[in-house]
Amino acid sequence: MFKSLLSFFLLLMLPCYALANAKCSAASFDQTETITKVIDGDTVRLRDGSLVRLIGIDAPEMDFDDATKSEADALKAKEYLAQLIGKKKVHLSFDQDFIDPYNRMLAHLYNDQGQNLQAAMLSAGLAKHWVIGANDQFWPCYKKAEIKARQAKQNIWFPTRSNVLSSEEARYYRGQYKEYQGKITRVWSDDDNVTWVVLDKYLYLGIRFKDLALFEKYQLSKERQGELFVVRGKTYYHKKRWRIDLTHPWQVITQSELTR
Repeated sequence: MFKSLLSFFLLLMLPCYALANAKCSAASFDQTETITKVIDGDTVRLRDGSLVRLIGIDAPEMDFDDATKSEADALKAKEYLAQLIGKKKVHLSFDQDFIDPYNRMLAHLYNDQGQNLQAAMLSAGLAKHWVIGANDQFWPCYKKAEIKARQAKQNIWFPTRSNVLSSEEARYYRGQYKEYQGKITRVWSDDDNVTWVVLDKYLYLGIRFKDLALFEKYQLSKERQGELFVVRGKTYYHKKRWRIDLTHPWQVITQSELTR
């Protein structure tokens, strides 16, 4: 009964995200393959046994030994990706990096209708947008798709399911990639030309001068103080401060973006 209802819900979702997907189209495809298994919401297996990790998204983790320990919406994400793929072939579009450290192929995936599957997963609120390494070809489109889902409180962005951390919780996740939110309490540039954005007087976000132009649209100045700021990155502790280096604009979401 549960699986039938879930499948019905997922089918209803398919046409809702076609508009968002159209904006993430590839100029051409590098390969066309048959998917034999959907592993989870961001990984599939090809006919030759190769695994493909979808670039730019991170779906809820599944626990294959004990389903009750899976993250919220993990099964829904897996089922929705399977619905998007159907029984047809998928098209692969590669980015800068082709293989990840786990020997999985990295690609942007499109179904036979031309839908960008990453954008569909993000629009449905069944994945988060992440940029790993140099694979950032469609990051503006993916970011917009995720923001729409956040605004609508879809699935993983529903308040009781969202696992966005407060800035003060950064101390618990040293060296891990996590998402934090807080209010900007200070913005300034130091003698080394590093621009610092401080959240809740606790988490220090540093932008080196060589990367500053990437964040120009956010107008990071003291006028931003008091605004909500969402940041993603790996935390580290240096000179008695918890910090995150900002090197790419995908890492931040501003209050104006969330309320636009």
